[in-house]
Amino acid sequence: MAARDVDAEIQEPRLPGHGTSQQREAEASKDTQDHHVDAPAKFQHTWRILTICAVLSLLTLNSGIDATVITTSLPTITREIGGASEYVWVAQSYLFACTIPQPLYGQIANIFGRRRPLFVAMALFAIGSGIAGGAHNVGMLICGRVIQGFGTGGINVLPEILMCDLLPPRHRGPYLSVMLSTAALGSTIGPIIGGALAEVNWRWVFWLNLPVSGASALVIFFLLQVKTRRRQTWRAALARVDFLGNAIFMPSMTSLFFGLIMGGTPGYEWGSWRVVMPIVLGVVGWAVFHVHQASRFCAEPTMPPRIFKKSTAVMAFIIIFLASIIVQAVSTFLPIYFQAVKDATPLESGICFLAFAVALVVFGSVAAGTLSKTGRYKPLHWAGFAIMTIGLGLFSTLDRDSSRGKWIGYQIIAACGAGFIFTASLPSALASLAEKDVATATSAFAFVRALGLVWGVTMSAIVFNDQVNHNLHYVDDANMRQLLTDGRAYTFTSGSENGDLSIAKLPEPTRGQVIHVYENSLRVIWLMLVGIAGLGLVAASVLRHVDLRTNHQTEFGLAEAPGEDSSVSRTENGLVRGEDATVHDEKTAAKQAPKRPANAAGRLLWHEGESNLGLICVKQALEFAHSVRGYPEDSSITECFSQRAPPARNRSLWRSFKTQMLPLPCPKGDFTDKIVLITGANTGLGLEAARYFIRLKAKKVILGCRDLNKGQAAKRDIESTEGIDATLDPDRVEVWHVDMESFDSVKAFCSRAASLTRLDVVVENAGLLSILYQMAEGYERLTTVNVISTWLMALLLLPVLRNTKQNFYANRNVSSPDSDPDTNDIPHLVVVCSNAHFYTTFEARNEPCIFKHFQHDHDMFNRYANTKLMSLLTGREVAAQMTMSAREQGKEQVVLNMVEPGACKTQLLRENYSWPWYYKMITSVGFGLFGRAPEMGARTYVAAATAGLKSHGVYMEDCRLSTPHEFVTSEEGHRTQRKVYRELVEILESIKPGVTRNI
Repeated sequence: MAARDVDAEIQEPRLPGHGTSQQREAEASKDTQDHHVDAPAKFQHTWRILTICAVLSLLTLNSGIDATVITTSLPTITREIGGASEYVWVAQSYLFACTIPQPLYGQIANIFGRRRPLFVAMALFAIGSGIAGGAHNVGMLICGRVIQGFGTGGINVLPEILMCDLLPPRHRGPYLSVMLSTAALGSTIGPIIGGALAEVNWRWVFWLNLPVSGASALVIFFLLQVKTRRRQTWRAALARVDFLGNAIFMPSMTSLFFGLIMGGTPGYEWGSWRVVMPIVLGVVGWAVFHVHQASRFCAEPTMPPRIFKKSTAVMAFIIIFLASIIVQAVSTFLPIYFQAVKDATPLESGICFLAFAVALVVFGSVAAGTLSKTGRYKPLHWAGFAIMTIGLGLFSTLDRDSSRGKWIGYQIIAACGAGFIFTASLPSALASLAEKDVATATSAFAFVRALGLVWGVTMSAIVFNDQVNHNLHYVDDANMRQLLTDGRAYTFTSGSENGDLSIAKLPEPTRGQVIHVYENSLRVIWLMLVGIAGLGLVAASVLRHVDLRTNHQTEFGLAEAPGEDSSVSRTENGLVRGEDATVHDEKTAAKQAPKRPANAAGRLLWHEGESNLGLICVKQALEFAHSVRGYPEDSSITECFSQRAPPARNRSLWRSFKTQMLPLPCPKGDFTDKIVLITGANTGLGLEAARYFIRLKAKKVILGCRDLNKGQAAKRDIESTEGIDATLDPDRVEVWHVDMESFDSVKAFCSRAASLTRLDVVVENAGLLSILYQMAEGYERLTTVNVISTWLMALLLLPVLRNTKQNFYANRNVSSPDSDPDTNDIPHLVVVCSNAHFYTTFEARNEPCIFKHFQHDHDMFNRYANTKLMSLLTGREVAAQMTMSAREQGKEQVVLNMVEPGACKTQLLRENYSWPWYYKMITSVGFGLFGRAPEMGARTYVAAATAGLKSHGVYMEDCRLSTPHEFVTSEEGHRTQRKVYRELVEILESIKPGVTRNI
């Protein structure tokens, strides 16, 4: 049994962290930017990650509810099972138990992997819920709450660790925001649920957790197949646990929390030994614990000192500590305002507080989207504290006459700031740390957050009780002063300890005097929190910004789904794929897609780069699409070239929908020593295509961009994800300026390209979609970009491609359409088209001059489709002319093909602000649900660049030769093709005389 593996299914070399403590410190203290060599591919949001996030969020919602559900149900519980005098421990024991073990969970997750500790935490939570629900006395209830708390400690930490494993820092915000929001929402609706269930059967307050935990465990069991990259025995694993450190930490923190939480309550005055001694012991134990963590006797620290050596992480810990103090104080004492000043019941005060919780969810989501988009967390921290300061200042103006609009609006303002801060805090804490420190740093972060919550209650309670005592002279009734003094004012608001006596039932003027005491006391709390928010502003100002990476390399990730090969190789998203994926070389081995699983279970969990759940689910419902389109089970691009799709007759939206669902084969090819040029490459399809060419060993990739700053950012992104050292190989990726709305810019760009020693592939990806009528170079803007400039560039670059064919490729006769030589023998010119040409009637074909007709604002909604059809027709004619030149004049052959990438989630819709609202809604929803990920669409570009001569002049889609709309191949289509070509030749000759002779 001693030799039994903890993770027997993985056999990997020992990871860093198993050497001496000095070696581990040296390794882990390196900045995470040093870990980009052989980095995974760009992150894609997969349906498995979305589902896992949803289930983990359900668990955090459950734990949030259980933290507060007891507040309104406790009177009913104690009436039935007794123990009214121990009511404090029923609530506080849960808080102790869920806070203390959080750092231990982080270390155990590093040693045993994420999956086992999560199941242990869920099991403890369920067992504790069962015991508490079946309690017959208060001792059994407290025991159940303690076990529940130990489980909640893991549930509060492990989901965040898991999402950090699966997500690059840049993309963690939205997922962590969902978890934070559900936890906040749970703690807010907990009292409402508790009060409602207590009226039916209070035991369901706890038993309701059982089916939720069971269902969550079932989903996680099948989806969260997390694997570690180490092989170790149970004995070796247990030897790595910091038992001594935790033996110091847990009792110390229990003692500290006991003193902080119980201080100021009846029988536990702040100056008594019952409070002072636990706090002193806790502080001393905390200091001893940190000395032990830094000593040579601690082989693997629970809280490694190295994470506190990064200033960014330390400031993030301070920020979340201060923010937690504020949020917990607001959550504790704003309901007191509703109950004491506005005469609300505990249940009604919970409903009134919903405005804060809902606003926290909404603005947390806004912050998450902003963080994911910009990668900048410092402005969110600064704005969050600034807005929160305003909201807290407004709280100080609340009194008994404040309107509903005021206290709702003030809550929204304060929650806006809190949402910004909480969402950005963990990504900023982890930004400067190595991936190997994610688990321990996240658990430390969770502990600091919990510590802030405890201090929020403690500090505000101290101030509140002191201010109540200070303001009691306003109350004339001596008996009432006695009821409110020495910390009793808090429990007096609900009347839970005073029978039927409550503030609402007091006679005047005593009632008004008591309310005045509460107003003054609460006002001081809000002003104290304003000061704390000011400290947060200072901390946010000195916080150092570290770029959030869009990729990451982690020891932990999702394993193969059931039904797939269990052998392991690392790929994008931290997902682990089977070794049966096609491998070109060692560096690209981690980026290959798996074979399509043969069984239904494997297909259900299959992932090949799509980034949304809706698209995946529909794909499963359309499995027959493989047989309809004729793909073999393990199709590759080269195999697909020999298969033509069925003729397109009256193409329907249904066919487009079906083809959109198809998983595309992973690109193959060898671009060693080749130079690739891509326009529109600073984002979306162009950027992902450039990344693919780099993986396929291209010597140089040139990014043609309108905005050089964005182009440089794209270059850095490619170098980061593909492990390119810019100091050693600065020319591997170059950024050139080109503006497709300027003919002079296009000519200058092509003139620069003519100076290259060779040019093997050109991908004309730049395009424009807009309904705004604007002119560029004397022509309508879309016509200029999508047709004139596109083909001006194509013809100017043709001589460069032909020279490359003559100087660097084998001297083979490839002019015959029946020959299909190796694709490496032919340079490629790839022009991006669109299947939008299927959905236009192209009425302009009947005009005397098509291009002049398009100089006016006719039918702008169809202009994009019309220009793409014109470009397709032009490409077919140019390809025919090129073939004739090769045969009759002996010019070197270049493959020209037109490719359709499918509807992808790119910035092509960046100008949709000018669209009607219903167009924007339809396109946003449609692309969100069914749009291909840019990485998937970019595969079509690589497919076209590796296609044989049979693809010359052919329309391609879904990585295969296809057939355009039947109009294109009809007799009328041929006449229109020649007409468009003749008009375009005249325009191009006026721009660059003699350019058409390049054909």
